[in-house]
Amino acid sequence: MSTTDPESPRPTYSVSWRLQRQTTEFAFVSVPVTADLIIEQPDGTGKINVEKMVQRAIEMGQASNIEWQLEVQTIQPHPIQTPRLDAGPQNSG
Repeated sequence: MSTTDPESPRPTYSVSWRLQRQTTEFAFVSVPVTADLIIEQPDGTGKINVEKMVQRAIEMGQASNIEWQLEVQTIQPHPIQTPRLDAGPQNSG
């Protein structure tokens, strides 16, 4: 006579993975071309200071009224697999 009941639930096992989700969003900002963004050239013409303009765009992008849109979201295993901080006692089998 068998001591295991085929109707009883079998134990299940699982492996926990630490995942990493990365979200990339995009937004458009219009940076006004102001005098402080222009580098005067020796011939009297002006050239845009691209570094300053990029910095200004980044500053503008931090405003709360900028409408960010989802570009891509990826989920992958985290490169550093560590145990959960909220996990209970571990069995050392």
